[in-house]
Amino acid sequence: AALEVPGAENRVEKLTDFSDCPRPVLLLHGWMSARRTFDVLERRLRRDGYGVFSLDLGGLRGSAIGRGIDDLADLVRAKVERIYARNPGLGPLSIVGHSKGGLIATYYVKKLGGWRRTRAVVTLGTPYRGTPLGWLGVPIAPVVRSLAQMAPGSAFLAQLHDGAWPAQVRLSSVWSRRDGASPYPT
Repeated sequence: AALEVPGAENRVEKLTDFSDCPRPVLLLHGWMSARRTFDVLERRLRRDGYGVFSLDLGGLRGSAIGRGIDDLADLVRAKVERIYARNPGLGPLSIVGHSKGGLIATYYVKKLGGWRRTRAVVTLGTPYRGTPLGWLGVPIAPVVRSLAQMAPGSAFLAQLHDGAWPAQVRLSSVWSRRDGASPYPT
């Protein structure tokens, strides 16, 4: 019945009680992806006692599809600050980001002060040095800005690499030598 309601496919069922959440985890999906990418991981983390939440970062459709990685990181910052303002007892944040989601997490932590709230960042297949697929976005950058930002040698990636990683935030990057979208060494 829920699928018959317009917009129901993007409806978010709130499963985390932030009033008593010592171990919050934010899941950030990659480009052309959606929250459902993390369904199995989310269930496992909830089973293990973590409070899990995610944001709609615009996949194939949605209001965020044309936004840049920096804009999406600011969206993350605003949402995290609202959650912490409403729940002062909330524990330190852990972030898991896949592909572009890892770049969003990195920008949030390094450039937007997210290190103040974040304990750990785990990135999965994140193209820190860019992805060849990013070149496809250069001609249509005004429409799909984040894809152009992921092109190797982009001004965005240079800005992202500028400055040291905050020492108080643990960073783990999981990658594969056979990943065509995020080529080794990422």
